[in-house]
Amino acid sequence: MAKKALITLNLPKASRIYFKIASVFGQRTLGRGVLTEINHETWHHKRVMLNPAFHRKYLMNLMESFNSVAEEFLGKLREKADGKTPVRMADEFAKVTLDIIGKVGFGISLGTIANPNSEFPRAVFKALKGVESSFRNPFWRLQFSNFPFQNSVIKDIKYLRSFATKVIEERCSALRNGEDTPKDVLEHILREAMENPDLDMDDLVDNFLTIFLAGQETTSNQLSFTLYEILEQPEIEQRILKELEGIIGSRNDVEYEDLGKLEYLGQVLKEGLRLHPPIGGVQRMLLKDDSFGGYKLPAKTSVTVSFILLQKSPKFWENPDVFDPDRFSPLLKENISQSIYLPFSLGPRSCIGKTLAQFEAKVLMARVLREFKFELLPGQTAAEEENVTLRPRDGVLCTLTTRK
Repeated sequence: MAKKALITLNLPKASRIYFKIASVFGQRTLGRGVLTEINHETWHHKRVMLNPAFHRKYLMNLMESFNSVAEEFLGKLREKADGKTPVRMADEFAKVTLDIIGKVGFGISLGTIANPNSEFPRAVFKALKGVESSFRNPFWRLQFSNFPFQNSVIKDIKYLRSFATKVIEERCSALRNGEDTPKDVLEHILREAMENPDLDMDDLVDNFLTIFLAGQETTSNQLSFTLYEILEQPEIEQRILKELEGIIGSRNDVEYEDLGKLEYLGQVLKEGLRLHPPIGGVQRMLLKDDSFGGYKLPAKTSVTVSFILLQKSPKFWENPDVFDPDRFSPLLKENISQSIYLPFSLGPRSCIGKTLAQFEAKVLMARVLREFKFELLPGQTAAEEENVTLRPRDGVLCTLTTRK
């Protein structure tokens, strides 16, 4: 199949899934953000504007923020590290990833780690439940018994958009007044936006919420599944700890220079994404007549590309159901084609937050494993719960103790 056909999306018929995220229960949610914009020319303009804000050379200056949120996270986990208290690590990772996006992306403190019941995190989780519900129930307009839930979701989405508007307005005012502001993703976005008269507040809010809702959920799922797999194979955990000791030593913070040196940890995180991709697949639209597997496909055919099938296919992977980080070792990784390993998608519409997610995952996993020894509770599995994303059904329930 032509590569262009698989990576281009600009026709409404292929976009029902995007419409459901753009508007939940009739309330504008992600709107026409960089994830849900379906007009290719408009999307391309937005993507070009946002790309520099997620570039490695920009994010490398935010390592202090990554580490400060990670330290707060470790402090909360220490309170439960008695070797007896069950800790649902999927929930814990959901808290810290939300706070990291707030700090790194927008220079705001959401307080999710300290208080998971605070207003913004609660509204984010409710909005995600609303997205899932709208996917499962295409006839939600006729489900009168579900109206109270739908109304509560709409209320929380309105709150999120109001919150985002306030944050953006305050930062714009600070920039106009020449005040010192955090050197984060939001500042870069706004500096570009202030020079572009085509962008209005709704556009900026769309991208604000896109980063939160899309980035937080996927990274937290990656960390949860990968931790489970590490704990199932103690030899993998020991190799990670040995690498951490050799590179980080007695330091607490993970520095930018450490990220590239933590090679084996990187392999483990990549294998976690292979076996448990956060998103099951993507939908694209053929722009012209094509063929695949001997079948003719006319233009405007909707095509689903399944990451799960590609990344677990015995045709492309040896022992595909086995968690084996050595697949991504320096000697073997060159044999892995982008067409069979694409957890961040492929082509122009690949995940804009890929580098941010990789920084975040490596910092958090390194610091968590150095600090704590985990024990999975009986009955835990790697079973997946599929909604908008793929989540660990059992939640990765553990007990933990400090290593020091």
